Amino acid sequence: MQRISVSLPGELVERLDALAGRLGFTRSALVGQLLDAPVADILRMLGDLPLEPTDGDVRRFRGESAELLEATMRQVMAELEDFKQGEGEQ
Repeated sequence: MQRISVSLPGELVERLDALAGRLGFTRSALVGQLLDAPVADILRMLGDLPLEPTDGDVRRFRGESAELLEATMRQVMAELEDFKQGEGEQ
């Protein structure tokens, strides 16, 4: 594991801390989990983009990234809903 330093707005850090506390993670573990898949996806998409992309390549990349973001948000919202339902059963 490698340690890094990242500057974030205070309000975002507060939200991360609240979420990490609710989920029982450290802030570091939560940020690592949140960033892992999206970073891998972006690197994959960039690898598919030519070194000198045409306008069409750039539009396709933007479309793929928007679709990926929407799919990721749907997954996060579904997991959050599952988490909320699990809390209600306790």
